[in-house]
Amino acid sequence: VRPEGVELHEDQGLPATVRRVAYLGAVVDYDVEVDGQTVSVAVYDPRRKALRPEGGKVRLSFIEESLYLLPRRS
Repeated sequence: VRPEGVELHEDQGLPATVRRVAYLGAVVDYDVEVDGQTVSVAVYDPRRKALRPEGGKVRLSFIEESLYLLPRRS
């Protein structure tokens, strides 16, 4: 999943913890931890959403159109 295929929410999705925040102007890059795994998230036009602090609790979901299933290796 590409970082722009992940969304952060307050009340729906998988529970996660913000581990890193990088404000880059037109985009905010986050690293969030979900069940011991790090997931990268890119939020474009951050003026529309509140910045999430490091250590903050969030929920994340995946944009269905952004998911790609890869075949299992034998």
